[in-house]
Amino acid sequence: MKRARVVLILAALAVVAYVGTYVLLATRDSGRARGAGEYFHYRDFPHAWEVCVFAPAAFVEAMLIQINPRPFLSNPSWADTPQRLVIRTPGNETQFWFPPSPKSKEDNQRQP
Repeated sequence: MKRARVVLILAALAVVAYVGTYVLLATRDSGRARGAGEYFHYRDFPHAWEVCVFAPAAFVEAMLIQINPRPFLSNPSWADTPQRLVIRTPGNETQFWFPPSPKSKEDNQRQP
């Protein structure tokens, strides 16, 4: 019983450390794309490996944004606009979109 409690506490501490590191390392920016009709939440990391490591945390954040976008917005009236979270590196060599961007019509036509 004591060992299970210690493992549970260590697991909880690891999750808190992971989420805390994600929050501290990501530079946050956001903006409304008028032509695209979406509001983008950007999380910028200086290294590509950070994007890969924090993709699960970004996915959870994206789901929270989809459920209730108001706490993540500077102007709550934009909550009706579709929301998208983008995590990226400075050169945009590595990036993830949540939810994934829809495929273009050309990509859909190429599939058999």
